[in-house]
Amino acid sequence: MTDPTDPTDVAGPTGMTEPAGVAGPTDVAGPTDVAGPTGMTGMTGSADAADPTSMTGSADAGGLAAGAEPPGSGSVPGASGDRGAPGAPGRPEVRVRVEGISKAFGGIRAVDDVSFDVHDGEILGVIGPNGCGKTTLFNCILGQYRPDRGRIELGGRDVSAWRPHRRAQAGLARTFQLLQVFGTLSVRDNLTVAAQEHVGTIAGRLFRRSNLGLRDPVDRLIERFRLGHLADEPAANLSYGQQKLLDVAMALVAEPAVVFLDEPAGGVNPTMLGDVRDRIRDLNRTDGTTFAVIEHNMEFIFGLADRIVVMDQGRVLTIGPPDEVRADPRVLEVYLGG
Repeated sequence: MTDPTDPTDVAGPTGMTEPAGVAGPTDVAGPTDVAGPTGMTGMTGSADAADPTSMTGSADAGGLAAGAEPPGSGSVPGASGDRGAPGAPGRPEVRVRVEGISKAFGGIRAVDDVSFDVHDGEILGVIGPNGCGKTTLFNCILGQYRPDRGRIELGGRDVSAWRPHRRAQAGLARTFQLLQVFGTLSVRDNLTVAAQEHVGTIAGRLFRRSNLGLRDPVDRLIERFRLGHLADEPAANLSYGQQKLLDVAMALVAEPAVVFLDEPAGGVNPTMLGDVRDRIRDLNRTDGTTFAVIEHNMEFIFGLADRIVVMDQGRVLTIGPPDEVRADPRVLEVYLGG
């Protein structure tokens, strides 16, 4: 049994294994054309200081796991079909419900009684100073951490006790602060590896052809993210912003119901920020993909999100539309010190 008070005793990322002979997921900044976090507005650093464990190691290619049909088949859990319990007339449908989530590490309460809903088809921003518990909260929602208290629902189902891979099968996907791409693999192969985690059984994947019939859906995703000219290029040769786009694409390869992005604008060259923003917005408006996005770049997230959750010292300070949040004196005090 895991010890919920031990920050090292976690469920772990969602189980993606490295291909044989492949240098594992990279967490490097990539080529030298990276301008660094020049687009950040007053927030430095990417780690959540209240979270004593950093999310390193082999993540599940954006939080994806095995067991579903090929992307684009229409039978991926959460992609179509079950869209959650219908809400009351005039009320938005709830895709993810977070109720009273708390998580402490020793004497540090990283997340303290946090509750909010992620509505179907929205982009929800999550902001707050470094160390306020944002990444720890995502880890609790996605199953990397087991919260001390609280409940997580997906489409009206209680998934609080589910392991990360099962939550991924049910339609939750994510990216991490550190890039989770295979630097020695091409862009196309990165996406194929991510997609293979959703096709049949392990035994079936061993004895079927290597791409499992995924070439067409993978290529469509490559074109959608405007990476076609780089499809056969090793991921390590891409700029940092292009690697970010690939990282997001890998999280979307199985058409999940809700995608949790952890600082997609962090460290991206300002010239690439527009591409990252446009791809997220296009997927949301065209496909109805629901997003929850942690971000420190205020200009980026306030121009992207439908609603924003503001956290401070592990608790929710306020939730509302960007204009209301921007004008809230409490938010100004948190960011500007009164």
